[in-house]
Amino acid sequence: MNRLISFMHEHGALGIDDIKAMKLHVFKIRCGNQFFALKAYSNPAKLEQQHLFFKEWEASSSYGAAPIAFPNGLRYVEDGKDHWGLFEWIDGEALNFRYKRDRQEALKFLYAFHTSCRGTTKPIIQRSPLYIKFERRAEVFNDTRPLFRNLGREHLYEDIAEVCDITLRAFRNENWKGIHEKAHTEKSWIHGDVAHHNFIRTDTGEIKLIDFDLLQMGPEVYEFIQLGQRYLHHIDHSWSKLTSLFRDVPNKKQWLKGLLVPSDFMREWIHLTRRFKDDYRRMDAELVEYEQMWQERKRFVEKVLDMLS
Repeated sequence: MNRLISFMHEHGALGIDDIKAMKLHVFKIRCGNQFFALKAYSNPAKLEQQHLFFKEWEASSSYGAAPIAFPNGLRYVEDGKDHWGLFEWIDGEALNFRYKRDRQEALKFLYAFHTSCRGTTKPIIQRSPLYIKFERRAEVFNDTRPLFRNLGREHLYEDIAEVCDITLRAFRNENWKGIHEKAHTEKSWIHGDVAHHNFIRTDTGEIKLIDFDLLQMGPEVYEFIQLGQRYLHHIDHSWSKLTSLFRDVPNKKQWLKGLLVPSDFMREWIHLTRRFKDDYRRMDAELVEYEQMWQERKRFVEKVLDMLS
């Protein structure tokens, strides 16, 4: 951090009076009486896209933490390894999806966010359909089968993999080409990572989004699939609570099919394997709760599949 402060000062980019690490390559900094977020990027194009989007997005100040040029006018500062970008700092607390109020507010905000940026023409950022992301995650998950076997829970791997195969096949077969074309015609935008920690409630009670690294022009239903998966555990996999929350979701059939793909379960397991690596004792302990949660999800999936059939 001291080297970073010195580097910024030497290059005339920023005078930093205080700095605090928030997570890897993200820092909260104080310059005089102002606070900013300082973030490192390996690819400056991702930062440039955010600058252009916020410039074109008329309602940006009401919804998101904007990227800011450095005092010397540059959009990023390169230190030979990383490209550093500066962002507005949003004071407040992250939402917590365990609480009904926060779930409702995040969903309401997401509808308003989509409406506010629909029609923004620049930049053109298009990514692969969501089912391809799900397929790639499933491939990484499949590579961990030997670990399940070593921990004596290969049956759990097989159960998750089987449900993934069934639900992903149904999700993949939807008309995603047409849905993407409609999104691009309407210039629909999605944030790309609607995790609870990216929704900040400010001291005045407003909600704002941070971290637009996965911003793209694409189907809004993708955000509701991700949000629905994150809600399920907190609403006890209740079908009635889920449908009452998401009654106005677009592309409802595709949303429901995407919701059933256990991609979020695979993500959590992949994170656990990376976090604990060769600590089999810790992973085995984590798997106890993981399997209990999976049984709840499996019952929900089976119930909805029966309804769809």
